[in-house]
Amino acid sequence: MENDASISPIRTLGLLFKHAIDDFGTCSNPKGKSEGEGEGEQKMAAAATNGISDTAMNGNGDYDPLAKYTRWHNFPIAMDIPIGDAGEEVELNLQDLDEPTELCQLLENEKVDRKFWVAVALAYARKGLLDYAIEVLRQGSHVFARSSSKDKLSLLGCMSWMYLLKSRHAPRTVGEGQDPAEVKTKEHYLREATNVMNEATRINPAHPPLYLTRGVLNLLRAALATSTKTGPGAENERSDALNQALKCFDEAGKLSNQRNLLALMGRARSLYLLKRYSQALTTYQQVLAKMPDLSDPDPRIGIGACFWQMGYHDQAKNAWERALTLNPKSNIAHTLLGIYNLRESSKYSSDDRQFQTLYTKAIQVHLKTAYGLERNCALTNAIFSTYFLNSRRFDTVDPLSKKAVEQTDVNAVASDAWFVRARKEHVSGNVQLANDAYNRADQARGGQNAGYFPAKFGLIQLMIESGDLQNAKFRLEKLFERSKAIEVMTLLGCIYAEETFAALKANPKEDKANDVRKAVRMLETVRKNWKDEKAKVKTKPDSAVLLYLAQLYEIDNPLESEKCLAEVENLQRQAIADENDFDPAAEDFNELIQEQMPPSLHNNIGCFYYRDEAFEQALQRFEIALNATLKLHEKQAEEKQKAEEAGESTTDLDQADTDALVTTISYNLARTQEALGQREAAIRTYEGLLSKRHSDYSDASARLAYIALVESPQDQGPKKMKAMYDADYSHPEVRALMGWYFHSSKKRTANVGEDQEFRHYKHTLQGYDKHDLYSLVGMGNIHLTIARDMPRNSESEKEKRSKMYQKAYEFFDKALQLDPRNAFAAQGVAVALCDDKKSYSDALQILVKIKDTVRDASVFQNLGHVYCETKQYSRSIENYETALKKQVQARKAKADFQKSTLNGDTADEEKINGVNGSARAEPDHASDASLLSCLSRVWLLRGKTDKSILSHTTSLDLMKRALATQPDSPHLRFNVAFIQFQIVQLVNSLPETQRTLEDLLAARAGLEQAIETFEAVAQSPQPPYPKPLLEQRAAMSRGTMMKQIERATQQQESYERANSEKLAEAKRRREEELKARDAAAARRREEEEAREADIRKKREQFMEEAAAKAEEFRQAALIREAAEYTTDEDTGERVKRQKKKGAGGGRSRKRKQRDDEDGFIEHDDENDSDASHGGARDRTPLSGTDEDANREKPSKKKRKLERKAPRKERPSAKKEKQGKFKSQAVVVDSDESEEEAVATPKGGSRSASEAPGNVPTAGAGAGDEDGDGDVSMDEPSRPAPRPRKQARLIADEDEDDDEDAEAPPASSTIKSAARVVDDEDDE
Repeated sequence: MENDASISPIRTLGLLFKHAIDDFGTCSNPKGKSEGEGEGEQKMAAAATNGISDTAMNGNGDYDPLAKYTRWHNFPIAMDIPIGDAGEEVELNLQDLDEPTELCQLLENEKVDRKFWVAVALAYARKGLLDYAIEVLRQGSHVFARSSSKDKLSLLGCMSWMYLLKSRHAPRTVGEGQDPAEVKTKEHYLREATNVMNEATRINPAHPPLYLTRGVLNLLRAALATSTKTGPGAENERSDALNQALKCFDEAGKLSNQRNLLALMGRARSLYLLKRYSQALTTYQQVLAKMPDLSDPDPRIGIGACFWQMGYHDQAKNAWERALTLNPKSNIAHTLLGIYNLRESSKYSSDDRQFQTLYTKAIQVHLKTAYGLERNCALTNAIFSTYFLNSRRFDTVDPLSKKAVEQTDVNAVASDAWFVRARKEHVSGNVQLANDAYNRADQARGGQNAGYFPAKFGLIQLMIESGDLQNAKFRLEKLFERSKAIEVMTLLGCIYAEETFAALKANPKEDKANDVRKAVRMLETVRKNWKDEKAKVKTKPDSAVLLYLAQLYEIDNPLESEKCLAEVENLQRQAIADENDFDPAAEDFNELIQEQMPPSLHNNIGCFYYRDEAFEQALQRFEIALNATLKLHEKQAEEKQKAEEAGESTTDLDQADTDALVTTISYNLARTQEALGQREAAIRTYEGLLSKRHSDYSDASARLAYIALVESPQDQGPKKMKAMYDADYSHPEVRALMGWYFHSSKKRTANVGEDQEFRHYKHTLQGYDKHDLYSLVGMGNIHLTIARDMPRNSESEKEKRSKMYQKAYEFFDKALQLDPRNAFAAQGVAVALCDDKKSYSDALQILVKIKDTVRDASVFQNLGHVYCETKQYSRSIENYETALKKQVQARKAKADFQKSTLNGDTADEEKINGVNGSARAEPDHASDASLLSCLSRVWLLRGKTDKSILSHTTSLDLMKRALATQPDSPHLRFNVAFIQFQIVQLVNSLPETQRTLEDLLAARAGLEQAIETFEAVAQSPQPPYPKPLLEQRAAMSRGTMMKQIERATQQQESYERANSEKLAEAKRRREEELKARDAAAARRREEEEAREADIRKKREQFMEEAAAKAEEFRQAALIREAAEYTTDEDTGERVKRQKKKGAGGGRSRKRKQRDDEDGFIEHDDENDSDASHGGARDRTPLSGTDEDANREKPSKKKRKLERKAPRKERPSAKKEKQGKFKSQAVVVDSDESEEEAVATPKGGSRSASEAPGNVPTAGAGAGDEDGDGDVSMDEPSRPAPRPRKQARLIADEDEDDDEDAEAPPASSTIKSAARVVDDEDDE
C-alpha cells in the first residue's frame, strides 16, 4: 500500500499545476487601454512564476526566487524620480531598497505619477519583500484617493495580486506547536485580497483587469474549500467557485478579443479542475498555437496533465519533456516526469534491470533536481517522504511530510503526506498517532464512502492488531463493495478463516460450512490472481494464504489441502535458496534446503502422507522435521545467549515452542514406525518421549501397552494394559483403549448387563464424560451386535429385536449430534437401517459418503452387502474385492487397526477404533473367510441371474479359497457342496448350445464330491442344517440328480457328435468354395497380365516408329543446314552462305503464282535467296534432336499473315537497307514454354510451313513496318526452284490449316524469316 506508483495517478489531480496563479504570468495589453492603464495589475500578474514559491515566509527574506526568470530581465535596476517643478531628478537604486517609510514619504511629497509607486512595489516584490510591496501600494492608494480614481484603481489591482501571491505561498494550516495568532494562513490573505477587490469594484466594477484577478481569486478559493473542509458541502462550494472563475476568465477573454493569453490559461485551468479534460486540452492547445514560444507559464504542462487524466500517459510525458527542454529549471516539469517514471517502474519487478533504470531516473534525475530547484514544493516533498519511508529513514519523513501538508492547497497531496506519516508511526509502533494520521489522510480525500483506500486499509490493519476483528471485518466488507482489490480479499478471507477456526474450536458441532465456503472463495480468488497474466494488478504468491487454504480444505478436500502445502514448500524452497549460497549441484543440497524449512510444514505434509497410507514418505518427512526442530532449538539457545550477554531484549527473537514440536513430531514418527512394522524403533521413540520429555504423556503409554498386547496377548500384554489403566484411568484415550481391549477379549452374551465392555462404557459416560464419543459409538456397536444375533421367529421376538436396534440408533445419533462428521457413528446408523428397516437406499447414501473418510475394509464390506441386496452385483463384487485387498495390505503392514489418527497439527479427528466390533474381534484369516464367502455368494447370485456357468465356477473357486482358510468349518464345506449342486442344476437346465461336454463331466465330478460332503457334514457335531435334511439332499443327489446328469451327458455327446459332423461337412464345402474362388482369381490375373503385355508391346512398337521418324527429320535438318550454312575461314564461325550477285534471274510472275497456289510462301531477302543455292530448302528443323523432331508434328492452327500494304505506301529501297527487321527476338505463343522458342539464325529466312512451332519476328508479317514483302526489281534473278514434287509433298501437311488464310498476291513474298508457332505445338 506504500507503492509510489499506486498513488501517482491520484496525485495528478493535485498537480493542477501546484501554482494557483502561476499560469497567468504574462498579460498582453488589452485592446483600447491607454498606455500605463492596468500596468500594475499586469506586472504583478507576472510576479507569480511557473512552479516557484517564495522561501521567505510572509514576505520577509533576502531570497529572490523570481529574479532568475527571464521575465524580469528588462526590469530596470534604477529609476529617476522627478523632484520639484524645475525638472530635477533623483536616481533611485531599485536593487538596494531598505525600509519603505522614507521612500513613500518622498514619493508622496513630490506627487509623482502612479507608475513610480508601482515600480517601487514591484522592485520590493522582485526581491521577495512582499510585505514592503503591499505597504508601498497601500500608501500610494491613500495618496491617490484624493485625486484620480483610475490611479487608485491600478494600485488596488496591483495590491490584490500581491495578496494573492502571498496566499499562494502561505501555509494551508497552522503547524504543530505554532501559535495561530502569529501564523497567517492562506485563508487570511484571501480575505485581504477580497477586501481590496471589493474596494476596487466599488470604484469601477467593469475595469477589465479585475476580471482576471477575480478569476484567480476564485481558483484559490476553490482549492482552499476542498483542502480545509470535507463532505458534500465542500465539493459544492468548490464547484461554485470554479464556475465563477470560468465566467471571469471568459469575460476577460471577450474584452480582449481572445488576445489575453492569461485569460485563456485561466479558462483552461478552470475546465481542468472541473474535470472537463478534453475542453481544457483544446484551450491549452489554442494558447500554444497563438504563442508557440511561451514557456512561463507553460501551456505544455497543462497539455500533459490533460493527457494524463485522459489516460494517454506517453503523450503527457512528451509534453512535459518539451516543457523541460524550453525551461530546464522548471521544477514542476521535473516533478511530473519523476511521477511518470515511478509509474512506469511499477510495471516491472524490483529485481528487473528496467525497474532499476526507471526508478533511478525518477529519483535521481527528476525529483532530486526538482527538490533542488524548489524545496517548498508540496508535491515533491510528499514524494520524497514516501521514498525515505521505504528506505526506513524515519527521521527525514516527518519534516518532508509536514512541509507537504502545510504548503499544499491540494487535498490529494495532503492525503499522501498524512498517509506517509501514518505508515511511519504504524511501523514505529505508535498506534494512536498512526490512527490519527490515517484518519486525516482519509478525510483529506472525502472520508466515509469516498476517502483514501490505502488509509482505510491502514486503519483496518490497526484494528486487527488490537484484536477488533468485528469492526475490521465490517470495514473490509464495505471496502470490498467499493473495490475488489486483492489486498481487501486477502485480509477479508483470512478474517473469515480465523473466525471459522475459532467457532469450530469452541463448538465443534456447529455447522460453519457457509463460512468455510466464503473464506475459500475469497482466498481462491487471490490465488488465481497470482497466475493470471491478464490481471491489472498482479501480486506474488503468499504462503499465509496457502496455509489458510490448506487448513480450510483439510476436512472436506484433503487432496487440495496437500496441493496447497506443496506450493508452500516450493515457495519456502525458493526463498531459502535465494537467501543462502547453497550449491545446487551438491549431493546434500535438498537436505540443506529441507532442514531450513519450518518443521511444522514437514509435520503437516507427513500427516497427509500417513493418511494416504504412504508410510515411507511420511516417515521421511517426520525424520526431517525432527532434525529441523532440534537445530532450531539450538539456534534459539545461541541467539538468546548472545542477546543476554549483550544486554539486549529477547522479545524480538524466534519464540517458537520447540519442545511442543519435538513431542508432537516424535509421537507421529513412532506411529509411522508402527504402521511400517518397525515395532522396536517405535518402542524406543515412545520410551524416549516418556523418559526425556514428558513422563505423563498418556498417548505414548497407551501405544506401548497396545504393542505389548499385540506381541504377548496372554502374558505381558494384559499386565501392561492393567498397569497403564491403573496409572491414568481418567484419561479419555486410556479408557478408549481399555474399552477396545474388553471388546477384543470378551465372550459374546445376549444379556447386556453381563457385558464387561458395556459396563466400562457406561462407567465412562456416567463418571467421566457423558459426551465421550468413543464410548457412545462403542455402546451403539454393542446393541447392534446383540440385535443382530437375536431370534426373529415370532412377532414378539421381532419387536424386541427392533427395540434393540432402536437403542443402538440412539447412541449413534447422540454421537452424530456431538460430531456431525463422525464417520463411525454414521456407519453404525447405516448398518441399523439395513438390518432393521431394510432401507438399503438410505444406508447406501451414508456409506458412499464415509468411504473416503474411513479407510477401512469394513466400510467396503458393508457397501458390498448393500449393493448385493439391491442386486447391483458388479458394484458389490468391486467393493468386496477392495475390502479383501485392504485386509491383505493391513496384514502385510502388520497394523491391526487403521482407525486411529495422528496427534499432529493437521489431523484433528477423534481416535475411535471400533465400528463393526464383531468383525474387528476376528483374526485375519477369519476376516478373509468371511469376505471370500460374501464374494462367492455374489458371484453365485450373478450366475443365477445370467445363467452363466463361468460365474458359478468363479463362485466355487472363491468358496474353496475360503474353505482353505478354515478346512474344518462345516458351514464352508456345506457351501462348497451347495455350489456344486447348483452347478449341476444349471447345466441340466441349459440347452445343448450353451453348454459343453466338459461342463457336464465337471459338474458330475462335483456332484459326486457334493454327495460325499453332504454325508460328512451330516455326521459333524454341529451341522449347519438338521441331519435329516442333509441326508435327504445327499440321497436326491445320488439318485435323481445323478440320473439327470448322466442323461444330459448322453444327449450332449450325441449333439456334439452330430454337430461335429455338420461342422466337418460345412468346413469341406467352405474349403472347396475358397479353392474355386482362388482359381477364378488366378485366371483373371493371367488375363490381365496378357493384356498388359500386349499394351506394352504396342507401346514399344509405337516408340520405335516415332524414334525412326525423328531420326529421319534430324537427318533432313542436317542436310538443309549443310546447304544453307558454311564455316567462315577467318573466324571459324558458322555463317550463312552469301548470295551470288548476278547469277540467275527472278522467277516469272506466273511461276510465283503457281508456287503460291501450291501452299508455299517464299521468304526473299536482299542478302539471301534460296535460289542462290540451286534448289528449294528442306522443311526439317535446324537441329537433329528429338525435341525438334517432336515439334515437326502437323499444326492445327497457325497465325495468319496480314495483307501487305499498297505499293504506293512502301518506303524507298534506301530505307529498307537501314534495317530490315525491327527486332530479331523470337516471340513465343502463350501456350508454349520459353525453351520451345528457337531464334532464327542471323540472316536466315524460313517459310511458315518450314518452321512450325515458331513465331514471326517483329519485322515480318503483321509487324512489318515497311509493309513491303516483294523482292526488289534490281535484284538478280534467282535460279530455278527445287523440284515441284517434293515441295508439294511437304506443303500438303499444312493444307487444312491454311484454308482460312487469305492468299497474298502472286507477286508478293514475305520479307522476313517469320516462324509461325503452332498454338497446340506441345501436343
